[in-house]
Amino acid sequence: MICAGLLGFAFTVLGTGAILANEPALPFLTAEEFSESRVSEFAATFFSTNGLGQIIDGPRQAPDEPVDYSVLMSERVLLEDFLKSSQTCGGCDGGGFLFSDTDVKMANFASPDLSKLLLAWRVSEHTYDILEPSGLPTSKAGSFDEANIVFVFGDAEYLASKAHLTGDSSLRSYFEGFREGSMWEGTLSETTVLEGLPCSVTFEGPKGQEKVIVLTHSDYLASCMPKQLLLAIGLKPFRGSTPSALNLNHSYLRATAADLEFVKILRSDAFRAGKLTSKPFRNLGY
Repeated sequence: MICAGLLGFAFTVLGTGAILANEPALPFLTAEEFSESRVSEFAATFFSTNGLGQIIDGPRQAPDEPVDYSVLMSERVLLEDFLKSSQTCGGCDGGGFLFSDTDVKMANFASPDLSKLLLAWRVSEHTYDILEPSGLPTSKAGSFDEANIVFVFGDAEYLASKAHLTGDSSLRSYFEGFREGSMWEGTLSETTVLEGLPCSVTFEGPKGQEKVIVLTHSDYLASCMPKQLLLAIGLKPFRGSTPSALNLNHSYLRATAADLEFVKILRSDAFRAGKLTSKPFRNLGY
């Protein structure tokens, strides 16, 4: 069934005991990273547990996604992981990017063989889910030069041919290596690549332009785009306890409720002014 989720986000609930294959062991309701008050308020209504109090089912961002228990996390853990994701990078060499503009101006490039209608629908689904909570006005750029975020979709050969759009000279070799099925070795100083996937986010355009370039293999849209959009907004990979598509300790592909709250706070006036409130996640709930 579908129920109203955190921040108005739709969740899929598979039903009691519907654990996915290869899903990691879920925590117990007594886990130290959980808030006792949030467990008391939400656990019985939205989560199923076994006789030992271990979560076995609950809200998911898609039927094949792990349970999203963001709402149960304590304020302390959420804040710790948010600061990791906003200020450090646990899986990349590049610096990062934070929109200095008030608007997101997007431009799309795609290989001619792709269905433009299907691609537009898939892209708009992910961009709306993640960019809308950020509060950033989003519009279509008239050209590459006008855009501050550029999406490129296609197979590995097409992506390699478009790597010159980025400021990273090594990126072409990365996608050529994926096309040939060979292991690529090198340094992508201004780029974050999703491990084992033909998808990248570069935080510099040609000639040092302030621009985000997102290269996504058309067969991996669902696996890559949510993570890439979170990176493009300014969050970074981290290791922690919070359910997150960028948490290197977890296996989420889609943005979780915590991710969307991270995006909101990252873009808040308080955070940008260095005046983060003591309980920024107090509104995380159903």
